[in-house]
Order: sequence, then structure tokens, then C-alpha cells
Amino acid sequence: ELKRAVELFSDKPGPHMSLGWWYERRGRLEEARSTYEAGRWAAMRAQDFFSEAFLDNNLAMVEARLGRKDEAVKLLRRCLYLVPKHPRAAANLKRLEPMAQ
Repeated sequence: ELKRAVELFSDKPGPHMSLGWWYERRGRLEEARSTYEAGRWAAMRAQDFFSEAFLDNNLAMVEARLGRKDEAVKLLRRCLYLVPKHPRAAANLKRLEPMAQ
């Protein structure tokens, strides 16, 4: 059902975010990564900075789990640039920044 929503509304970030979350929770991290990335592009095209920031945060957590801590830190900084009071990004950045190179 989520895949169908992404197919029908590929220009909207929301379905990508939901499907990416579903993949992430099941440990299908590469699929989550590519789905979140597609959602980020949809959000950028729509100039939906709020969704873009949330996708940056979600993608950062996947990147961290994949061992790409430097990329995760970049995404979290970008998230906080877009939405300075993002509810999770600051805590995530504080936790990951010391692990990045």
C-alpha cells in the first residue's frame, strides 16, 4: 500500500517518508536510504522545507546506522539550518558529532 502511494504521489514527500520509515523499522536500510532520498528531492522541488528537514533527520539516522557518520552529521546540520528547532536533530547531532571524522 505504501509503495502504491509513492507511485501515485511521487511528487509529494509524505509517502516517501512513510515508506522510508517502514523500511527503516524493518532493517532494510538501503531501501530506506533511497526512499528518504527520493522524498528529499520531492520536498526540495515543492519547496517544502519542513518535510525536507524531517527527511534530512531520518536519512541521517539511516546513514549513521550504515556507518556513514560524516554524512549523517552533514544532514543533521542541514536539517537544523532548515528547521532550527527540529525536535530530534539537535540531540542526534550532539550524539553523532563526536563519532564523525
